[in-house]
Amino acid sequence: MTRDIPRIDIKDYDSMVKALEITGLNIVYIPEHLRDEELQLIAVRDTGEAIGYIFDPSEEVQLAAVKQNGLAIYHIYDNGISSLSEEVQLAAVKQEGCAIKAMFENNDFPSEEVQLAAVENDPEAIEYICKYITPSEEVQLAAVNQNCFTILYIDDPSEEVQLASINNDIFNIDYISDPCEEVLQQLINIVKRIAYKNCYEDEIRDAIDNLKFVDGKLVYSSSSTSYSYVLDYASNQCDALFKLLLSKVTH
Repeated sequence: MTRDIPRIDIKDYDSMVKALEITGLNIVYIPEHLRDEELQLIAVRDTGEAIGYIFDPSEEVQLAAVKQNGLAIYHIYDNGISSLSEEVQLAAVKQEGCAIKAMFENNDFPSEEVQLAAVENDPEAIEYICKYITPSEEVQLAAVNQNCFTILYIDDPSEEVQLASINNDIFNIDYISDPCEEVLQQLINIVKRIAYKNCYEDEIRDAIDNLKFVDGKLVYSSSSTSYSYVLDYASNQCDALFKLLLSKVTH
């Protein structure tokens, strides 16, 4: 830790307490043999990162530190503690969801319960989870239901996860490398409504009607209108959803 802390005079126990009430970081000026657990708790309850100056903190001190600042978990690992209790991990991610990153970086892999708590606090925490493991569908849904754009971090999301994301924003299909049939069908239905509402050419509406699913893939099957013509038409109409649909077609 690199931080300038104003020097203070420590004369007795009361002055230690008062010093820590000013800032928990003042624990650096208290001799290690005088830093009993009560003083440690005062320090970390004020400033979680003060745990970085405490050698071999008890679980109670660890809990107090991460409850004040979830990212204080980094200092616990840096002090040589390689495995934290699930209670400490939970407290950390409930205060700061992205604290889960520290657990993976230190090979202290969190349980599904900790993962859920992390994404419930901050759905962006799913990015760090997916970097190391494939989270359960429940964890994926918890993230996507709070922030539909987090699907971009998830490899091979299930149909339920895909639907949860696109039901919030249909353009999220663009983040899904292999969208399922139900998701694509929703996009087709939307494009059909746009085509009829905006009076697209009959050939274009017929081409949309001739999009078929073959072995789970969306295939362009119209023989009367070329695919390139349909693609140019979508571009000329500045129809982003139509172009998005066509980008998912095998032709």
